[in-house]
Amino acid sequence: MLSFEERLTALEQSRSMTNQHISASNHNMTILLGLLTHQEEDLTAIKVSIDSINNRVRDLEIRFDGLETSFQKLEKRFDGLETRFDGLETRFEAQESRLSAVENRLGAFEHNVNSRFEKQDEKLDNVVVLLNTLIAQRG
Repeated sequence: MLSFEERLTALEQSRSMTNQHISASNHNMTILLGLLTHQEEDLTAIKVSIDSINNRVRDLEIRFDGLETSFQKLEKRFDGLETRFDGLETRFEAQESRLSAVENRLGAFEHNVNSRFEKQDEKLDNVVVLLNTLIAQRG
């Protein structure tokens, strides 16, 4: 069995180690408290940032809704223009058909006029030959 002094020494050593452990625990708790305080500040800053982002997202949604409405209006206007252009295209096709018919008629007329001029040229050539023959006979 241990003597009183040995037990006292062991107790003092135990107390010294306990004090060291308590001191280390206090030190670690202080560090943890500092970390928690920083994390709390960071979380507060993050919450503020998220609120700001949410506000911006809401503003963007409102703007996009306005853009979507504008695009829908533009789409309706383009649909109206497309309908009008379809009508114009139909009218131009009708005009093209008419111009084709006029072109065909002018081609036929030109052919007719050319063939008449050729016949007239032949007659004039014959008249010139006859006149030359008559002049040669008189002379």
